Amino acid sequence: MILIRTKKLPVCLNLKMKELPTSNRKGWSLPIILILIFIGLVIFLIYRYGWWWLAIPPALCFAAAIASAVIRGRKDPEREKFLQCLRLPLYGLFHIENIEQSSTGGYLYDIVPGFRDKYSPEEQDGIMKSMETAIADTNIDFSEVLPQIPFSDDNIRQHLSETLRRLREQTGQRGGIEG
Repeated sequence: MILIRTKKLPVCLNLKMKELPTSNRKGWSLPIILILIFIGLVIFLIYRYGWWWLAIPPALCFAAAIASAVIRGRKDPEREKFLQCLRLPLYGLFHIENIEQSSTGGYLYDIVPGFRDKYSPEEQDGIMKSMETAIADTNIDFSEVLPQIPFSDDNIRQHLSETLRRLREQTGQRGGIEG
């Protein structure tokens, strides 16, 4: 028998929900308006007085902005694949209370229990290789993999090594039974 306690709210309470501010504003922001005014002023001075040299600094700024967007937009496909493979075992860190749980498992989003069923052999190989690389390389920025991971880099490497150990035990046991 399960007892559930409920509490009734008085009907006379007039609860008003406050609308949360959103970032989807309509209209122009002040910096964009100032930039447009500056561009208009430069065009006016060039046309009216022939001060063509005023166009050089804005043109250089636009060229730098475009080059920055192009360079930042390019992504290394190998690096992206590595980060994606590493995200899978690291996501479990958001669901454990301490690193010792990594060695026992049983937490939400633990990759080990269904590893062989969920992922193809190529994906399994990629995940395990990315874990080995992340454990060995001390220069990996784990915040690039998943932002705001709640553990230090040493704890993350410990989690990866324990998870990798458990994965190897699972694949070794199944390989020995099947083969």
